[in-house]
Amino acid sequence: MKKVYTEAGWSIRGNDCKIIDVTWFSILLCYGAILSIWFFLWLFLSAALLYFLGWTMFILRRQKKAWQAYGKSKKLRYKPGKTLANPELKGMIQEYTVGVFTGEHVSPDMRGSRKLTAVEINLTSVMPVAGGVASGGMVPLLQGMGFKEEMRPDHQAWDKSYIAAADNRYALKAYLTDERLAVLTDLMKIKNAWITYVFRGDVTLLRLDTPDPLDSEQKLDQIIKKMIDSAKALELKAGEGSRLKSEEVRKPDREKALEVDEAKIAGSTLTLEDDAH
Repeated sequence: MKKVYTEAGWSIRGNDCKIIDVTWFSILLCYGAILSIWFFLWLFLSAALLYFLGWTMFILRRQKKAWQAYGKSKKLRYKPGKTLANPELKGMIQEYTVGVFTGEHVSPDMRGSRKLTAVEINLTSVMPVAGGVASGGMVPLLQGMGFKEEMRPDHQAWDKSYIAAADNRYALKAYLTDERLAVLTDLMKIKNAWITYVFRGDVTLLRLDTPDPLDSEQKLDQIIKKMIDSAKALELKAGEGSRLKSEEVRKPDREKALEVDEAKIAGSTLTLEDDAH
């Protein structure tokens, strides 16, 4: 380092000035690089967001156009919804009440949700026993409905991830014939689809949930036809309700165990009273 005396006093000259210049240049260069990284990151995220929004609007527009055209051809009630809302369809096809809409499903950990296209078919049969069958994300829903017994059908296409439950497993087993199990498992094999088939009281409902927006008339017609054909196979046949009702008389094992326990308690009480006398 060199110090040079001038009239204004001592000053730093030479290599030290160059060091100071290089240091400031490096700081500015690093700062500029950081700003550039953040700028490009912001630009990338903005572009991705705009692309996602644009694609969503494009699919939504196709969906609304397809659903409106299908609803007109089948004489269904069409509800377009708001600008960014999904449409709805409802009405009668043949003897069945059909509903098509978008449902929101909360994830099991309650941290998020996803929207799926739902197709519902109301069957005409009134089942003599409460129960249901489900696959995929609908399994927890069926488990939470409080059915007394669960069973695993003996069918080659039945997957262990599926669930079948009812208030009486004997009646459910008698109802789930090979033909009906083939129909249900065929629906469950649809890619990424969740199937729910529930019957309780006077309501018998078959429902399919899929991430596919069904944004063409062909897709919509194909799914609804398949659902209606499945519903026809699931309907009760003549006299079958009475037969299932007779199966329902066979009480679930849990109720039998409770009755046995109550009988034992009652017997023990009587014995104690006799001993007291």
